[in-house]
Amino acid sequence: MLSSSTRRLIFHRFASTAKDSANFDLKKFDLYKLAKGPNSTTTLTKEDGLYYYTQMKTCREMELACAPLFKEKYINMACHLYSGQEACAAGILAGLKYEDKVIGSYRGHAWAHLCGATVRHVLAECTGRASGNVHGKAGSMHMYTDRYFGGNAILCGQVPNGTGMALAMKLRKEKNLMVTVFAEGTFNQGQVFESFNMAKLWDLPVLFVVENNRYLKSTLSETLTPNADYYTRGDYLPGIRCDGIDILTVREAARFAREYMMAGKGPLLLELQTENQGHTEFGNGPTRCPERDPVIELQKKMLDAGLASQQEFHAIDKKIEAIVESASNHAKTDPFLPHDALYTDVFHNTPSHEIRDCVRIVKPKYTETRQMTFDQE
Repeated sequence: MLSSSTRRLIFHRFASTAKDSANFDLKKFDLYKLAKGPNSTTTLTKEDGLYYYTQMKTCREMELACAPLFKEKYINMACHLYSGQEACAAGILAGLKYEDKVIGSYRGHAWAHLCGATVRHVLAECTGRASGNVHGKAGSMHMYTDRYFGGNAILCGQVPNGTGMALAMKLRKEKNLMVTVFAEGTFNQGQVFESFNMAKLWDLPVLFVVENNRYLKSTLSETLTPNADYYTRGDYLPGIRCDGIDILTVREAARFAREYMMAGKGPLLLELQTENQGHTEFGNGPTRCPERDPVIELQKKMLDAGLASQQEFHAIDKKIEAIVESASNHAKTDPFLPHDALYTDVFHNTPSHEIRDCVRIVKPKYTETRQMTFDQE
C-alpha cells in the first residue's frame, strides 16, 4: 500500500475537503467453486482515490497521445491502446504488493507505466527512440520493468510463461504471486488449458486475469465459444467474475485473490468485464463507443461522496496534460539508437568489453510506481 509519507508528498496540496474516506457498495461477484468471495463493500480514502484517478487519467492521456503520433507516422507498428480498460490494471495493482509480478499481452502501455515506466519511456518506445522503455528496440508491444515481464505479441504466449514464473516463485519459497493477464480470445488456445492444469496440479500462486472486452478485433467473442462465462472455464480452477470498469470492485477482487493464494490454496481465474475503444490504432475493426468510462465513474463517486472537488480534479488534469505533452515531444525528437547498438542486449550479462564493435547501453532505472510525482515524465 501507499506509504503515508508518499501520500503526503503527492497529495498534500489537495487536503482542503473535509471528508477523508467513504464507504461504497460493490456490484455482485459471480463465483465458481468458491464458497466465499470478495467483500461486497469497501472503503475508499481521499488519498487513494486521487491516486487511482491520477493513475487512470495518466494512462488515458498517454494513450490519447499515441493517436496523433501514429497518424503522423512517428509510430510505425501496430499500436494496441488500453483506453477504457484502465480500471483493470490500476485496480489489480491496487490490491497487490509491490513485490508481486505481472506478465501481459501486447496491449500493455498502461501496465508498463503503472509498473514503473514513465510516460516518456512508454511513448518514446512506441516511436522507437533510444529514450524508450527498452531503447526503441521493441516498440509498442514489448515493454518491461522490474515487475512487469511484458508485453507479449504472440497470442497466449504470456500464459505458460506466467505459469512458469509462478512455479519459480514457489520453488524459491517467495511469498508473492504472479499475475498473468490475457484477453478472452486467448481462451481458444490449447496452451491456456495446459497452463491451468499445471498451475492447479502444483497449486501455483498464479492469478489468471481475463480482460473480457467482448471483441476479437471486430468479432463478438460470444459468437466464437459455446461458453462465454470465462470465469467457469478453468474447470478445476475456482473463478470470479466482476465489473472490470469499477476500480474499487477490481481492487477488492485482487485483494481477495492475494489472500487466497498466500494461504496456499492455489491458482484463481478472475474475469474482468470491461470495454475498450477498438482493437488497434491501425483501424482493424470498427471504432467502438463504450457505454461506461472508468475514469469518469471514479471521479463521480468521489464527487458525490464529498471526497474531492471539481477544482482538485482539474488541477490534477492540468499536471497530467503537461507531463504527457512533454513526453510526446520527446517521443518525436529524442535520438534513435546507433546501428551498432542493435547487437547489445544479446547476453543476459553484457561483457565489459565490446562485442563486435558495439557500444554498451545503460538501462533506465525504474522506481516504485507508488513514488510517482507530478514532475515525472
